[in-house]
Amino acid sequence: MTFSSRLRARIREAASSVFSAGDRSATETSPPEAGARFSPGEILAGRFHIVRLLGRGGMGEVYEARDEALGEAVALKIVRREMAREIGVEQFLDEVRNAKRVTHRNVCRIYDLFQHESGEWFVTMELLPGRTLLDEIRSRGRFSVADALPAVIDMATALDAAHQEQIIHRDFKSANVMLVPRGGRTQAVVMDFGLARRVTSARPDTVMTIAGTPAYMAPEQLAGSGVTPRADIYALGVVMYEMVAGRRPFQGRPFEAVLVGERAPSPRTFAPDLDPRWEAVILRCLEHDAQLRPATAGEVAAALQAPLPVRKSGMKAVTATVGAAAAVSLLAVTAVVMRLGGPGEAPPSPEARAHYERGLGYLREGTYYAAAKALQKAVETSPYFRLAHAGLAEAWMELDWTERANQAVVRAMKPGARLSSSDQARLDAVLLTLNRDRSGAVAAYRRIADGASRENRPGALLDLGRAAERNYDTALAAECYEQAARLGDLPGAHLLLGVLLARQGNGARAAEEWAKAESQYDATSNFEGKTEVYYQRASYAMSRPGDAKRWLEVALRTARGTGNAHQQIRALSKLSNFAEDAVAGEKLAAEALALARETGVESLRGRALIDLANAASLRRDGPKVNEYAGEALRVAGSISSERLEAASRLLLGAAAVDANAPSAAAHLEAARNFYERAGFRREAISASNLLVRVRRNRRQFEAALDDFGKILEQARAIGDRALEATAQHDIGRVLSDIERYPEALSRYSESVRLWKETGREDFEAFATVSVATACWRLGRYAEANQLLDRATEISRARKLDSLAASVFRSRADMALSRNLYRDAIAWARRSQGSKPTNATAADATRVLCLAQARSGAAREAEQNCQEAAKLAAATADRDLSTQVKLAQLEAWMAGGRILVDVADAGRAAAEMKAEGRLDSSWRTLYLAARVHAKRGDRGEAARKAAEAVEILTALKEKWGPAYTSYEARQDIADAKKSLVALKAK
Repeated sequence: MTFSSRLRARIREAASSVFSAGDRSATETSPPEAGARFSPGEILAGRFHIVRLLGRGGMGEVYEARDEALGEAVALKIVRREMAREIGVEQFLDEVRNAKRVTHRNVCRIYDLFQHESGEWFVTMELLPGRTLLDEIRSRGRFSVADALPAVIDMATALDAAHQEQIIHRDFKSANVMLVPRGGRTQAVVMDFGLARRVTSARPDTVMTIAGTPAYMAPEQLAGSGVTPRADIYALGVVMYEMVAGRRPFQGRPFEAVLVGERAPSPRTFAPDLDPRWEAVILRCLEHDAQLRPATAGEVAAALQAPLPVRKSGMKAVTATVGAAAAVSLLAVTAVVMRLGGPGEAPPSPEARAHYERGLGYLREGTYYAAAKALQKAVETSPYFRLAHAGLAEAWMELDWTERANQAVVRAMKPGARLSSSDQARLDAVLLTLNRDRSGAVAAYRRIADGASRENRPGALLDLGRAAERNYDTALAAECYEQAARLGDLPGAHLLLGVLLARQGNGARAAEEWAKAESQYDATSNFEGKTEVYYQRASYAMSRPGDAKRWLEVALRTARGTGNAHQQIRALSKLSNFAEDAVAGEKLAAEALALARETGVESLRGRALIDLANAASLRRDGPKVNEYAGEALRVAGSISSERLEAASRLLLGAAAVDANAPSAAAHLEAARNFYERAGFRREAISASNLLVRVRRNRRQFEAALDDFGKILEQARAIGDRALEATAQHDIGRVLSDIERYPEALSRYSESVRLWKETGREDFEAFATVSVATACWRLGRYAEANQLLDRATEISRARKLDSLAASVFRSRADMALSRNLYRDAIAWARRSQGSKPTNATAADATRVLCLAQARSGAAREAEQNCQEAAKLAAATADRDLSTQVKLAQLEAWMAGGRILVDVADAGRAAAEMKAEGRLDSSWRTLYLAARVHAKRGDRGEAARKAAEAVEILTALKEKWGPAYTSYEARQDIADAKKSLVALKAK
């Protein structure tokens, strides 16, 4: 019994993405448990205690577990049920037996195959600490020869040990190598031999298979012909090249380059100082002819340690032909690929050709699910129809189904019927696209468009526009879509042009284009196309919740009617942003995530994770944001999705800004760079806005005000009310930071007005709390109470605990300012019990401390101040920490500890004054004067009091009429009387 080629590819895809089954570093976020098949604490097969989920892949989930029978930690790889049924238990047992034959210190040990009571099969294996070699390369860049040598020797000896047991790895790559700290050094350990095949005779494995990762596959493996241990030697050469050059040998080149024998460019092209001996060994490993490669992995290790460059007796010497091979033109490659088409394979049947043309039409209409179904029929009818395989790969790629796209790519490169020049040109263009050579694809499609007949030109222009958009050339893309729409009846051109226009803030034009697309889709009963129009309308209407929700509900209903899981997941994910409350939103996102996992499409799982992170962000749940967005970032890396990466980094950056973490700027700059390059204006402005918040956190207040003002103008220019509301609120926050409360109140109020226009009650409520806080600080208590009542209504209706905590904290502070200490204590405790953020919890505890100190409960006040200090330290908010320290000073004074050092208070007051924070400055001086007076130091008390009075006078001039209501506050009036007395002393 053998694995099917499809299943082999699925297994290896899964293994490569999840079998870094070691401990994560402390800075990484573990994948989310949401939707996991098993939960921590569950026992599998009566023996294995689940600790945590390590990752997911195409084959299943991987968990860290404790083997209770042996008392040790292991990794468990759960096999999906449908895969287990297809492969068969006996075959799995054979695979595990083969893997267990390879026992070597540099090979991850496979233990056994088990079945859980509920029917799941799983493999147990060694749990490895450390990180993958791929992660290390991405982190550090090129290795020096000295650093690379130990790891290469480890990998070579591991492969050699397997080959001696007649086991071929077949998917060796840097992602399948763990760097593990052992015995005072880092060892390279090769994983996934459990997926290898054993060679049972002298003949090579001749089963036609496309298993493996194309970038590491030997030419014979790509061609589906005989595979020997020398295929692993080729892969080792790719990994060595990757280590010393910082990139793979054929990176950016079509896979045909490997298939037809194009020589790899010398690694010294990218690493000029590379030892010539290493260059020679690597290039020999990468020989197109397997017989010219080293016979064993051990020979590779020996050659790298030998004093002279390696040459093998009876074989040609390796020469470093730098640049010549890399200069092979696309036409030359095409000519060779055309020669691969032999007369033995029949051309596609008329039926297959009809399916292909229909599929191509669907691709151009932007209905990729329908395209995939039509093209699948084409290749089922004519299995050697390479152009149909390429089109199918393109459809799977648009649907983000990477695994299926890779399979179709390899089949498109297999020999088949000779193609016409036009078909060959399209095949070349598609393969360049799939190989992510975006500029090469644009050039290829431009040649096709330039030579297209009048009848074919609209479709060719649409293809060129899509290639240009992938290359982030939005101007060329828009030009092509406009021409295609004008010349032909192509709804896809109107749809895609509308998307580009919406991205650039031109909503009116976008709506016109979408209306034309919908009309044309309607005429042909293309429900997938109509669903896409509904979804895009909703995406543009995100700042108008009512409209967005309505379009998404229509899209979801239509997608369910057509059975299009891809569109259902996208609609569910987006709908989670418009649920009636945060809990319902998380449920919708979780439903989308479960459906994405069921379909096995990683990109859709990534989108669902983004929406879960958005829901967590609304709840101000920073740890959950990091968990979901961190996992989405890993998904983005595994499928090379720049857009998903940018969305993940935007959320991670926002959470880092809230936590005042140093990682914020790096995440946000990466996100902004992508959005600006790709023409996503709204997202680029959002990233820029968050970057300005980083400046605010660094106390660059004037610069932040200037930058937020520019962002406000950008938001107005594209007519985005949500971005405008956000910018107004951020300007208000900076003005509050420097205690310009009258101006802040105006900005906050404008933010509330704008949020009301958009219908986003949740954001309106948070802005309302800001308005209320500014009001009571200015002594406008009646207005503040009304506003907080409104925010409370929204927090209850939408189940926003963090909002409720903010409301209660504001009420507590307001009660404290009115000397209502019992009320202040009650509100502060309610805030503490409402799942507050760390900052809200710290501030509520500070208010509690002051209320207790002023009402005679000095001991409790000191205890709460200590707790507030811990919470404030966790926020890295310097102002909050300072306010907590001042509260602590007051609590000590209330408890009779009058010998405490007040020098810090004096320095803090001076710094506050310098920053324009006059309200805090005079209060701090007033507190210092009281401490000095308690000590009997009347002279210093009088000096501090006089300075405080002077600053109060400046504050009156600064605030103007707003000072009158402020001065009438009970606590301010009491303090002023006390200052007069202290000053007189």
